Amino acid sequence: MLSTVLFAAIPAQPRTEPQIENSCRATFVRYFHSAVQGLDSLRGTRGLVRDTVLVDLKDQTLPYHEYFAPTDVGLDLMVQLGRWSIADKASPEREAAVNAITATLSTLETLERHAESGLFLRLYNDTNGAPRDRDVSSIDNLHLALGLWTLSKQWITEHPQLAKSAATLVEGMDFSSFFDPTTESVGGNLAYQPIDGRYVLDAYRFEIGSEARSLFSVGYALGLFRNIADEKLLSALQRAPLELTSDRKTFRVWDGGVFQSLLPTLLTGSQSLSDLENSNLNEVFLRVFSPKAIFPRALSASVTHVDLEKKIVRYSGKIGIKELKRTLNVDVLSEGVVVPHALFLAAMATPCEALPAIEKLEKDLYSAQTGWWVSGEVRNTENNSPLLSANRALVGVDKGIEALALLTLLDENHRSPSAQMLHQDPEIKKRLVNVLEIVDKRRNETE
Repeated sequence: MLSTVLFAAIPAQPRTEPQIENSCRATFVRYFHSAVQGLDSLRGTRGLVRDTVLVDLKDQTLPYHEYFAPTDVGLDLMVQLGRWSIADKASPEREAAVNAITATLSTLETLERHAESGLFLRLYNDTNGAPRDRDVSSIDNLHLALGLWTLSKQWITEHPQLAKSAATLVEGMDFSSFFDPTTESVGGNLAYQPIDGRYVLDAYRFEIGSEARSLFSVGYALGLFRNIADEKLLSALQRAPLELTSDRKTFRVWDGGVFQSLLPTLLTGSQSLSDLENSNLNEVFLRVFSPKAIFPRALSASVTHVDLEKKIVRYSGKIGIKELKRTLNVDVLSEGVVVPHALFLAAMATPCEALPAIEKLEKDLYSAQTGWWVSGEVRNTENNSPLLSANRALVGVDKGIEALALLTLLDENHRSPSAQMLHQDPEIKKRLVNVLEIVDKRRNETE
């Protein structure tokens, strides 16, 4: 269905760490349960969340990308922990969460991994678990390691055997191979060389203003760079590129995407520990829910078009808020889509204030059976009136972020499952704060 959507003005000064009001809590609970159903619709033969499925006009799922990545799995683990936690003790939701996690751990234990580091490969086929892409992604593995670690801590009493299995898996993961001793910097990918089977650290080095800043904060807090001294990792953080907006309130991220800017905030709860992380969340909120925009500027790398008849899915990483992209990036960014996972990431600043704008998108982009569609295309009619058309696909990483952000909105301390565990351990929280303080200091030194 197509419709024109107009939004009420959003207050200019969002609160931090909001308490969810009863008037909007029920809506976010409804959204969360449908997002969980969407994740279940993405599960393949091995019980893991696949990359992409299409959904036809009769609400039947159609296989598309029959593979999975470590990020898909890691986010889903954290969602299932939240699913279990908010359910009543007698609810079948608890059993469903346990079953999903059990199947996931059983599969992970059988997958081929990078021999030197114990890290997981970039992609695996869903049907047989065989590697589809043998590269090793640092940020994909970080998301999986965080999911496993969170499980190992949160279920140590309720489900000790599953917690032990998760702990064993994460203890076997070592991120040291991503540290370049020559430049004392952190890289993003170990590239597989098919000729001789070697792995080479590629040329890309992480910036602070990206979704990969979790690699510094979580990697340091949990000691995941097992053979790299703390001072070397912190030194790499000191030198990693950092660009902020002229008012010093917001990270500039490569494509200006909300995902790049706020996923680390979601995973670590850093907005309560860092002035810069807090101001970044609030400023992104103001841009996404701008009262001047016809549609929210929920812009993030995602699907831009789905053709169900031809089974064609188009994807773009060049979707973002142009005033937040890195100045070195000369690409032209698209603002022709609305991406729901970006809506809920930004809504972490003031959920109830954002809800009226979100609710107006329901008739176009929401399904009670699967949650929010991956995105909506902004189209113009003959008289140039902008309309919104749903891209009827579910994508594992998008759905995982959507569900995790909704869990965060519902939590009394405004923290995702991983953030809850990171903040609960005094020593780990202290190490997390150490990283955030370095970035805050760099921000102040360049003012």
